[in-house]
Amino acid sequence: MGKLTNDLILEAVAEMCMDGIVVIDEDEKIVYVNDYFCENTNMTREDALGKVITDVSKTTNLPRTLKTGETVFGYWHDITTEAFYRPEGVEFLHINRMPIIANGAVVGAIAYQKRFDTAQNVAETFRKMNEDIAYYQRELLTSASVPKTFQHIVTVDPELTRLKAIAAKAAGSMIPILLTGETGTGKEVFANAIHNASPRRSHPFIKVNCGSLPEALIESELFGYEKGAFTGANKEGKPGKFEQASGGTIFLDEIGELPYAMQVKLLRVLQGGEFERVGGSATIKGDFRVIAATNKNLEREVAEGRFREDLYYRIGALPIEIPPLRQRRSDIPHLVETFLTDMNRRYGTNTTIGEDAIQILMRQPLHGNVRELKNIVERSHILCESDCIDGTNLLLTKSIAPQSVPLQGEALTAKQQAEREQMQRALEKTAYNCVKAAESLGMVRSTFYRKVEKYGISLNRGK
Repeated sequence: MGKLTNDLILEAVAEMCMDGIVVIDEDEKIVYVNDYFCENTNMTREDALGKVITDVSKTTNLPRTLKTGETVFGYWHDITTEAFYRPEGVEFLHINRMPIIANGAVVGAIAYQKRFDTAQNVAETFRKMNEDIAYYQRELLTSASVPKTFQHIVTVDPELTRLKAIAAKAAGSMIPILLTGETGTGKEVFANAIHNASPRRSHPFIKVNCGSLPEALIESELFGYEKGAFTGANKEGKPGKFEQASGGTIFLDEIGELPYAMQVKLLRVLQGGEFERVGGSATIKGDFRVIAATNKNLEREVAEGRFREDLYYRIGALPIEIPPLRQRRSDIPHLVETFLTDMNRRYGTNTTIGEDAIQILMRQPLHGNVRELKNIVERSHILCESDCIDGTNLLLTKSIAPQSVPLQGEALTAKQQAEREQMQRALEKTAYNCVKAAESLGMVRSTFYRKVEKYGISLNRGK
């Protein structure tokens, strides 16, 4: 029996996407295309794979992204200038470009093509596309950093250890779990761990942030829609989150933000496991496990008429309240050590933290809990001028005073100004590749990045 790998998952996601995707390697050769890219360019995979991207599209800017490492959203491309296939009414592609970075170096680039129909649908399509991009950006940024198993949840606290054991035991069942707790306590971490400890681990884990979905789009996002269901709808229709979670787990984050009218429809799905796409009549039978999370007191929300009581009992068969970090301060040193180990690996550094800094952190209110603690450690690590974070360079505040970061050489000493100019020249010679620029100066990569920020050097070519 084959094994489900990350590569297979990513390929399946790309193929499900109803827009064109193309990936090139550091030699500008195409290493991946999906079906919709082939449709846009009127070629087969065999025609595209292995070719230099400029041989496929003469006006592509993807090599620029490869060289500069810049991310560009919202580039309009008139496909009448290309030998592209033009479905009736389609005149433009809306293209986003992003570098692929490994160990600080640009190793490839990816482009996402959105086809636009006639003018009356452009505004709705554009708005919906940006929402999709924002969602997938958040997922890509968080997927690598969210712990996947209970072993990755760092704690020495007896109460959190007990809750881990309860959640691990419940993972093997189908009981709906409601995770509660303040913002930043790790509810998504628990949800991931429960899924990966369950028999459904080889199937999708689909996250839905109920608080970020526009009310008009919630139903179509959750249950999908048929072609022609509304203005701007994809002509092929689109599966919803419940369909995507088939065989796996759907994580309803911030469920307390769900509008009351939508709660009725969600209750029906959770009770019977059935739903219809928007604009459709066929009943779809779902196979999913539900985990919900909220930082609200749902009992109070029920009492005050903002949350349905029957839905509350449906999703909260097993409630697990994750304690805030201030109630388990013994975890702080262990969490800090875990964060620093990960950051040193990612940035190629060897930064440590002093006991005085740990003691300062132990006394902080940390209203943002684990998320706030990680943010403090990360910004202190990035901006630290030495290899040790201590009480003098621990950055507790979220904002940096403007005068502390010289801009365009202002307030720099003669020596610093000379170094800034040297770094600027190195960047220009290497097409703004930070890794190569740092190597050419014999500078440690992490030090280079810190001085780029300190000296106010722009990494956008030509700016």
